[in-house]
Amino acid sequence: MAHNLARKKDGSAAIVYAGETPWHRLGTKVEEAFDAKTALEQGGLDFSIEKTKIACADTRAVIPHSAECRAKSVSSISAT
Repeated sequence: MAHNLARKKDGSAAIVYAGETPWHRLGTKVEEAFDAKTALEQGGLDFSIEKTKIACADTRAVIPHSAECRAKSVSSISAT
């Protein structure tokens, strides 16, 4: 079963957890409950997001939608 977890530069899964190990056994375990800032930092999710226009590859026409992407990356987070 695919887990669809993002990967950090070192190849490890960009996820953090406390308590039981997730079914996929990936990520960084912390011993105690944590706040959102800690989760983002230790899970490798402390990146910036930017909104960008979407263009067709074949016509280069800009379409009336946008995508949220990691800043300085081509990985799309979501499209609207």
